[in-house]
Amino acid sequence: MGNNPNISPLRPEDLFSAASESIKKFFTSSLFGVIITDEKGEFFYWVNDKIAALLGYRPADLMKLGVKDIIPRSESEKTFNNIKRGIGGKLPAVRNRPLVRRDGAVVYADIDFFPLKIAGKKYLAGLIFDMTANYLSARGLLQSQKELQALFNNAADPIIIMDQQAGTGNVRLYRRRSHREAF
Repeated sequence: MGNNPNISPLRPEDLFSAASESIKKFFTSSLFGVIITDEKGEFFYWVNDKIAALLGYRPADLMKLGVKDIIPRSESEKTFNNIKRGIGGKLPAVRNRPLVRRDGAVVYADIDFFPLKIAGKKYLAGLIFDMTANYLSARGLLQSQKELQALFNNAADPIIIMDQQAGTGNVRLYRRRSHREAF
């Protein structure tokens, strides 16, 4: 775990004291998760309740961790490269990034990074959008399409599908190439 041996000179509750009240309210009441990390992404300096809940932690417990504690090892190099680019303000959002929950389950998130400078110190903020349901649905749909295509490709007889939605009466015929001569 990434216990921070060099606690920031700014306590978490003081992190926003140099920022405007409207920015603080934006981050604390957002419908998406927010993590503020040091410029290397090693330690969390501030998290909101939404990201803590997504990852299965209390905010105080999550703040004892760092980026490496919430990403799968296989994603580590890619993630830290993204963080380096994010500090320079050159990072587009990353899509379907796996994050590891406290219980070991994996959730998927879209993450927008942007650099922050508060009280003269550089930070990186991540806005985290839970995309787990979308990711799993898309993955399931793709698997179903592959299985259906395999069924059609391996069917011994032609398959006729009638679309009765909205009374259109469309008919589609699926057959293997070897059946084409029969129709």
